[in-house]
Amino acid sequence: MPAFTAVLPALLTGVRGDGARVSLDPNWDPSGAWHTVKPLLTHVDVLLPNRAEYEALGAVADLSGVQCVVKDGVEGAFAVGPAGTAHAGALDVTCVDTVGAGDSFDAGYVAAAAYGVADLAERLRWGNACGALSTRAMGGTAAQAAWDELVAVLDDPGRNDDVR
Repeated sequence: MPAFTAVLPALLTGVRGDGARVSLDPNWDPSGAWHTVKPLLTHVDVLLPNRAEYEALGAVADLSGVQCVVKDGVEGAFAVGPAGTAHAGALDVTCVDTVGAGDSFDAGYVAAAAYGVADLAERLRWGNACGALSTRAMGGTAAQAAWDELVAVLDDPGRNDDVR
């Protein structure tokens, strides 16, 4: 969508100027050049790549100025950047299909921020829980966590969320 990505820097400047925070899940760039993502990095508060995207983008762009929240599969997730570093282990679930798990992770992380969760590791836990719970059924939305499921998982003292 080159026409859309060309206007994103100006759009994001305006959005941030109005006080909004911007998060971006970059998706994979088959070219490996990341031409559409690199110009956006200065306008992004939280970058939400998976590990492969993070490593590939980091090889061609300076990520030091953006908070990176990285989905790392069975290793969980980690964050690194100006707001600090943290890690949260993966939630142990029976995986049926991973389609949509990254988007569900993103939603959980952003929801934690919107709900005022200040602790970076706790935000990662919300993301990990939402991402893992979404893998319990086929498709990207069939098993997304409802609020009560998320709260139950986050409050479970016996939960195993550091599976390696």
